[in-house]
Amino acid sequence: GAPTPETVESENNMNGTEARQSGENLDFATKDIAAVLFSPDGNFLQDLLIDEGVAAVDALSRAAVLQSLRALNPLGPLAVPVAAPLRLLLGDRLEERLLNREDKQALLVIRKIVQIIQAGQPISTSGSLQDLQRLVQLATGFGPALVPGATAFAQRFAQRLVQRALQRVAEDLEVQPREMVNA
Repeated sequence: GAPTPETVESENNMNGTEARQSGENLDFATKDIAAVLFSPDGNFLQDLLIDEGVAAVDALSRAAVLQSLRALNPLGPLAVPVAAPLRLLLGDRLEERLLNREDKQALLVIRKIVQIIQAGQPISTSGSLQDLQRLVQLATGFGPALVPGATAFAQRFAQRLVQRALQRVAEDLEVQPREMVNA
């Protein structure tokens, strides 16, 4: 089952004084959140984070392709080797086909998250250093107990990302022949 904060704490006690000292600096809520987030069995929160993360990665990758095509556009004939296959695949409405409404919503969510993070914390190297030190405490304090859950989380994320990429390519390929027939 999922590691509980108590299990994590007992493993900290078995890992020596260094791990015990760093574990003491972590509050119970942090341990509880990490135990839920990195449960090897999965849960609703993990599914939600994975789905949103996959949508964000997909949208960001499509936005990067679109931005690259826009940057290549002034090069004229030099852009043909890159742009021609995409135009053949996606047709004349390349921009609207690359980024659909769901992609734009995912990009908006990413932008809002970044704005919230930036507004909440002033940018400074000392703050980043403190965050890094806290992360090291977290990893040494009870990281080993969470490795199975983190591994399972990463595997589910990768599987869903591949599924989504294949689904989107299949949709792109499916729509193009219909447009050619209707033309």
